[in-house]
Amino acid sequence: VPMEVVEHIIHYLWDDHLALRQCSLTCQGWLLRSRFHLFKEVEIATLLQLDSLRRVFASTPVCRSFVQVVELYCSLAKLSNCPEPRWEHISSDIFTSAPVVLLSDLPNIREWRFHVSPMDLRTPCYLSPASMAALRQYTATRTLELKTLRISSTVALARILLALPELRDL
Repeated sequence: VPMEVVEHIIHYLWDDHLALRQCSLTCQGWLLRSRFHLFKEVEIATLLQLDSLRRVFASTPVCRSFVQVVELYCSLAKLSNCPEPRWEHISSDIFTSAPVVLLSDLPNIREWRFHVSPMDLRTPCYLSPASMAALRQYTATRTLELKTLRISSTVALARILLALPELRDL
């Protein structure tokens, strides 16, 4: 099968992570295109997932360049891989840590998504001063999505918007 056809098939599978993982194991020629789609958008809900992602980037640096979107969750629903998800697994630490920790690995992120499940609004999730300072350094970011994130005031919203000087979409 010509490589152009294989790449078209892999591109068609962009949102099927299981199929993409299987494609990446098929042969060396399929690996790079599969990884491109696997790492284009990364979702992180726990500090353990953040640490795992950093270890992947340390062992496979080429994957860093594929990441365009980082989606952070402060939500019990996103903890499906925990044996027994509980309220104490939810932490705003992921919002505070990820922008700071990923800066050295992913300086070219185009889009940040911060999500809090409507059911989890009782859990305080916020962007800390450290994460705001880190966000300023992501100069390629053009899109920011804040889904059900409680923002304390218009001043706090202004700080978020000013942290991303190249922001075009909110």
